[in-house]
Amino acid sequence: QGLLNVHDFSPDPASRAVARAAIDYYLAVYALKVFNGVHTGPKRRGWGEGDRLGEMDTMLWFWAGGAPGYTTLPVDPADAHVSLHQLTTRYRPDRAIVALAAKQVPLPFEAELSHPDYGMTEPGRHLETFFCSNSFALGSVQLDVLNNAGQQTTWSLNVRGARESLIFGGGQPRWLSPEGHSPYDQWVQKRGSLLFLTGPTEPPPGVATPPTLERLDQLEGPRTYTRLTAFSGPLRPARPPVAEDPAALRRYLDESRSSAATWLWVPRGAKVHPQGGRFVFEAPDTWIVVTPLTPGAFWIDQDPAILAGKAAAGHSLQRLRSYRVLVIPGEMAGFALEAVERADAPTLASLEARGRLTLEGRTARYAAISGAHLELHYQPAGLRPEARINGERLHARPWAGGGHYTGGPLTIGGGVLRLRTAAGGFDLDYRGDAPRWEIADRQTP
Repeated sequence: QGLLNVHDFSPDPASRAVARAAIDYYLAVYALKVFNGVHTGPKRRGWGEGDRLGEMDTMLWFWAGGAPGYTTLPVDPADAHVSLHQLTTRYRPDRAIVALAAKQVPLPFEAELSHPDYGMTEPGRHLETFFCSNSFALGSVQLDVLNNAGQQTTWSLNVRGARESLIFGGGQPRWLSPEGHSPYDQWVQKRGSLLFLTGPTEPPPGVATPPTLERLDQLEGPRTYTRLTAFSGPLRPARPPVAEDPAALRRYLDESRSSAATWLWVPRGAKVHPQGGRFVFEAPDTWIVVTPLTPGAFWIDQDPAILAGKAAAGHSLQRLRSYRVLVIPGEMAGFALEAVERADAPTLASLEARGRLTLEGRTARYAAISGAHLELHYQPAGLRPEARINGERLHARPWAGGGHYTGGPLTIGGGVLRLRTAAGGFDLDYRGDAPRWEIADRQTP
């Protein structure tokens, strides 16, 4: 809102240009990760709910929602809250930004994004992968620090539904939520495949063993969850719930925070098909193939009707009204998740005998249905894994530089933002003292 004020009211043309450049930059990088109207992949302070647009998504919908195929979510303009600044500003996003949000670009694409740390002081700290296809988008980020971990979405899969987005997430159940960064989790992504492991931790060399996970809440509280205190004691074996009443289920969830398991939060709108030792979830145009790393997976799947009372108020129990949870237990647990276009695999039978997951010690390997090969070596004293994608070591390329976007319709680096879409594009060049714009031709999807 402050930037919109500068754009509209500053008497200084140079200041107005800088404000416009900043707004264009913010909306372009945001629009890159919007799919079906919902911001997708890693983020802080927010989880994309699949049945409604969040505040920022609503703001972008106000400008871009008229684009063909923008979202399948029903949006009532009477319920869409926008700010007075947005209603009255002279600023309008370039048509290329609108087209990017509506995914009027060549699909699929895979983008690699390099971000500074949360305090914007060190470049190249957060390394992100974002893949967008015709009917789904998957994004994840590699982190090397725990900061506001309960507010960190480390990965999410957004699948277009008939009247919703089916949004998958999860990990070790420290936060009882599809979002949250647990120190027991490590993962690697290639295109529409995610290989995810939950395992034991060790303190970094030279650091005394910190308090157990149960004591953390008493000593600090979950929002001051720091890098060193993250390396806690062993987790407890996971067990299925034995009662369905909300009070007992609430106790079960709270006790599960320190369980040795990976929780995959599955939206209730996704129909499940067991297939051998794995699960295939069905959406109108997509299959989501989930292969557990260990046997003995079970469901937390309570009747949403019993969760509507006071016993669920203000607790993660409320999330179970929209989600089922697939629990994969084990000291080394996890899954391979792969989204597949139904245009490439028309029937459930066409997925059989495709995709292979193995575990040897702390190393998992996944031969994906797409043909990609993912290898993850779990690091108990670190937050990032050692990983290889198609034999190439992760982070071995210049991708780890600071402030770069590569590989998709939006590229950023060296002071230049370049955007190309079916509606046209532009270059925003800020290598000099003032930003400069150059309009580009459209790109055919």
